Amino acid sequence: MVQPFPDRRDKLFGREDDLVHLIERAEVKGLTAIVARPAMGKSWLLTELSRRLSEDYDPPQLVGFARSYGETPDLLLRAVTDLYVRWLSDADSVEQAKMVWDQQKDGLLPGVAKAVSSIFKEFDPIARPITSAVSEALNGLVAANETLMSGGLKLPSLQYEQARDLMQAVARTSGHSIVLILDQWEKSPDPEMEARTLEAFLQQLEEWPNCHLFMALRPDEPVNGVVDRLVQSRQGRAECYDLATMNLESEAELQRMLGFLRQNIAAARDVDDAALLKDVDGYPGVIYKWTDEYWRERMASAVDLAEVAQDAQEYRYRELDELLAPLNDRMRKLAIRLALLPMSAEENVWPAIRDIVLSDLGEPPLDDLRLGKVLEARQPPSFGHPKRAEAIRRWLINQRLGNSRQEAATLIERLAEPIKDVSPANSLNAAILLDLLPTSKALDLSVLSQGICQTSARLFGRTYSIDDSLINAAQEIVSRRKSALAPLMAMGLVNALNDHKEKQDFVLRGAVLEALRALSEAWPT
Repeated sequence: MVQPFPDRRDKLFGREDDLVHLIERAEVKGLTAIVARPAMGKSWLLTELSRRLSEDYDPPQLVGFARSYGETPDLLLRAVTDLYVRWLSDADSVEQAKMVWDQQKDGLLPGVAKAVSSIFKEFDPIARPITSAVSEALNGLVAANETLMSGGLKLPSLQYEQARDLMQAVARTSGHSIVLILDQWEKSPDPEMEARTLEAFLQQLEEWPNCHLFMALRPDEPVNGVVDRLVQSRQGRAECYDLATMNLESEAELQRMLGFLRQNIAAARDVDDAALLKDVDGYPGVIYKWTDEYWRERMASAVDLAEVAQDAQEYRYRELDELLAPLNDRMRKLAIRLALLPMSAEENVWPAIRDIVLSDLGEPPLDDLRLGKVLEARQPPSFGHPKRAEAIRRWLINQRLGNSRQEAATLIERLAEPIKDVSPANSLNAAILLDLLPTSKALDLSVLSQGICQTSARLFGRTYSIDDSLINAAQEIVSRRKSALAPLMAMGLVNALNDHKEKQDFVLRGAVLEALRALSEAWPT
């Protein structure tokens, strides 16, 4: 069941002017890039925008929301998938769509029309969750296109024309305007590639239905430069919106925030308004830190409040030594696995990888980590704000390097073993393996672990940052008789063979061919 957008109005302060502006932007075709430092409240602002547009706006708009974790450049596909899931999660919407679909599908790409028709045809919310039906149909659509282009050995990405017609299908059938939100865009592993689709969208807006794309990102390079060029390509229809500090000029809004702080933080009750405002300094990250369960219970004075506020401004997490050092073996293993797989905090991802993460831990210590203030949520497990999750990951790798290397190697093999082909069902595991590629190098993992991740990169058409670990890993698979890893390795080698042939690099092509022969001799089937 799709979860509604969270209502955080009681915790969101000084953002009414921002919301008014963004709602005005949503009323026209175009793109808005929201740029701000970490913990400025970009994600909360966008979820509140989504809630207002989909629930309070008249007429309501249809919203698709996706967040990048740095795995693959498919954020637009995931946002479109979320759009379809939210649109069709209401039974009345489905029945209405079925009635008008046949009259609206003419003129769309045949593959798009077929994919959307299959969703309606197979729709059965009791026997099959709508999320599964939509994901399979849309992943199947882009996979079919990639098969024609690559011979079926690469995983799919959404093409411009497919995105356009999928949006047309929703708009024509529902009669509603559309908003897509791409959060944490700075984590994209290939911003230049994703920007090309967005640039084509801006240059050919007349081909699209009434829709607006929002993207949120930190002011980091290279993505900041990519977005600047994108906005310059269509000034007006594209806008870069620098999210400022909270606007607390309204006395009512100021008192609402102060009341919230004193109600929820015991240490704030005897501190005067001026001191609290000086500590907050318009930065939402301070409020987030103060209300964190760990610090809320430990702050007892104005001095404590000021120290923790300074930690928030400087992204310091002094509590991690106390929280992470005492973890027992099972809790430490789970914390490391979750830290290595940031996508596990995503509602639609956790069920698919839960067994891989929790395997061999007995009774999963999720509750223990939550009660110990390491996790902020149990289902799906989350360390909280991305900055906190990044800090926990750094601490575990720096302080528990041996354990981190072992858990990373274990996860890589477990994720790789189920991949037998390039069907959409395998795309999630492959995407996570691609995300683990830089980690496998940073942790100096075995040639086998690095080679598996590089094989996954080949499935996504990625050839940079790849070395001869691929060939050496194939030799390891043969010598250690790891038959479960052979199909994934074979697919990666075939793609490498084609790449080297195209580049006329016949020395490496010969080495790849020898590795393929060794695999086929070991497992003829």
